[in-house]
Amino acid sequence: MMQENARLLENEPKGDTENEETISIMEKSEDIDSNVDYFSFQNFGLFIHAVLVGLVSNDYSGGIQYALFLIYLDQTGKFNSVASALLYIPGSIKVLFAAVNDSMPILGYRRKPYMILGWIGNFIVCAIVVLAPFPKSRYVIENRNATNNCSYLYHSKINSPEHRGTELEYTLYSFLYLAAMLSMTTFTTITGTAMDGLMVQYARKENESQRGKIQSFVYAMRTIGSTTNLLVTAIGFNWYVYAGPWCYGITVQTFYMINAIASIIAIPIVIFMTSEDPVKTSPKFTNIVDKIWFALQSKAMQRILLFSFLMNTAQSLASPADSMIMKYWAQTDNFTLNMSNVLGQILMFVGTSIFGSSLFVNPYDSTLLLFQLVNN
Repeated sequence: MMQENARLLENEPKGDTENEETISIMEKSEDIDSNVDYFSFQNFGLFIHAVLVGLVSNDYSGGIQYALFLIYLDQTGKFNSVASALLYIPGSIKVLFAAVNDSMPILGYRRKPYMILGWIGNFIVCAIVVLAPFPKSRYVIENRNATNNCSYLYHSKINSPEHRGTELEYTLYSFLYLAAMLSMTTFTTITGTAMDGLMVQYARKENESQRGKIQSFVYAMRTIGSTTNLLVTAIGFNWYVYAGPWCYGITVQTFYMINAIASIIAIPIVIFMTSEDPVKTSPKFTNIVDKIWFALQSKAMQRILLFSFLMNTAQSLASPADSMIMKYWAQTDNFTLNMSNVLGQILMFVGTSIFGSSLFVNPYDSTLLLFQLVNN
């Protein structure tokens, strides 16, 4: 019997070597090296990169979208809802960006070139927004009480064409800025996905007992960037030009100039302060997609997807009238709108920093669960 089994094994087909490469990339760990110094000059750039990704990745959520579309350009709630839905699309197809990273290395590298390309694209979009002409507000700002106190400024909609652009012009500007935000979101997703892949490569070099620390630290750094972004939008766009109570603030061009500077800073950080081992071979894109499809057949993965779908559905339940209620009935300003998001980001940072290496079995997943329960 043993001889018969040996004979069958010898005659068994060897399979596709490229498919085996796909399996090795997605399932096997790299050589463990617990002595890797992640805070060295060659590796610390990953954490700085995470901060910068967080800094530019939230430009479409909350303040800037509310201030620009609903206040300054006076768009409808339907437009704002459609804009929000479109801006979620790049993040929904991150798995395809990851498959491109794995299957199409550039100059032998899977992560760093895509990180750089994402930042270059971000800079180009931001530069176009900064240099492009900016429309006049659809509101006239009057000081009816003849006082220097900005709280007495009155906003009224301008209906005379000689004082503002036509309806078509404002609609065109709205779609152009939406296209810019969508482009930025796509480029940020590209560089963020490559960063996540590189983070996983770093994490696989840790000892089994230390697994999760690198992920927790990277996402804590990203949370710092996101929180900074939300604070900039909360404070910067809370002045009277955007129907806020304050006397001074920033413009949309200034906001995108900050993002452009962050994009330029990120490029040399990726080149000189982020290490990545080159690869000699890579799997085909179709093989990776096949493996993803195979993974989706498992009940465990289906439960994860169902949970993510239901959670995001519950979080995203909204009506086009919601933004109109905030604008006209509640008269919500940018500071109030964004501070709740800032609180959520702070909870995320505290969770990943304090509980990231000690909570339950999988520190990062359990920290995310804790954050979702508290934040919601």
